[in-house]
Amino acid sequence: MAITNDKIKKQIYIGLASALAAAAAYGATQTIARSIVTGTAPASVSATWTIFFGMIFLFFMSLNNIKTDMKAPKKAFLMMGLAGIFSSFGVFFMFSALSNAPVTVASPIGAINPLVAMALTHIFLQKLERVTIQMVAGSVLVLLGVTMVILGRFTG
Repeated sequence: MAITNDKIKKQIYIGLASALAAAAAYGATQTIARSIVTGTAPASVSATWTIFFGMIFLFFMSLNNIKTDMKAPKKAFLMMGLAGIFSSFGVFFMFSALSNAPVTVASPIGAINPLVAMALTHIFLQKLERVTIQMVAGSVLVLLGVTMVILGRFTG
């Protein structure tokens, strides 16, 4: 069964829409987290509850696929576990940053995570994905933008 060009385009559009939705959700999360960690609970407790409620939400979202996913290879479960651990560290460290720094500073610094993903992709996933010069140039622009936001916060 051949994959058509229209199907590929549709998948790309769904991916881009999902990425925009993720950006909106992460932005809202950081604003909410800042208010929680500065007045209600420490970063570790806030991160734990956030991940717990997220896990419950995702459990119900994935009920249709659980039977199929339980047949995945053990290596896939190991990778999912590692992704979950690293994701938990990310949430905890972001909440720690938000408890100590303004959201307008911590959030842009946290937003450079695609640069880390791109570097790790280049190192570990060369057979699956290619990092192009355009991606690197875009990343440099993002890094410059983050730097300008942070410097603007302290000089303006």
